[in-house]
Amino acid sequence: MSYKAIQTALSKVSESGVIQGDLRGKHGHQPTVDPQIKQSVIDFINSIPKIESHYLKAQTKRQYISSEKSLADIYRDYKQLREKDGLAIATSSTFIRIFNTEFNISFFVPKKDQCDLCEMFKNSDSEEKRNLS
Repeated sequence: MSYKAIQTALSKVSESGVIQGDLRGKHGHQPTVDPQIKQSVIDFINSIPKIESHYLKAQTKRQYISSEKSLADIYRDYKQLREKDGLAIATSSTFIRIFNTEFNISFFVPKKDQCDLCEMFKNSDSEEKRNLS
């Protein structure tokens, strides 16, 4: 331990003998996301169709999105929609942070075999899908 570390610790001791807490990152003026932009991201993510897990739906509250798209694809769709309407757009890092912290959503990749009906639905064209549903 260096002399400087000891000197700093001793300078932070109060009269009662308690050391002052670490104040790093507690300055209170961190950049914040505009509430309208945050709400636009939340609304967009809520509008994405969700898939229920066949085998685990009783065991989890997690929602699933089709694995046909990645998170980058979903952000690209969000960005195109906002640009088309001429509205402010969240950065990709903000979009991903909101997706990961505000939602319990994952991309659906079946870990077990799907039922025959689901496989048939997945492999059919749009007209056959209408007949199956």
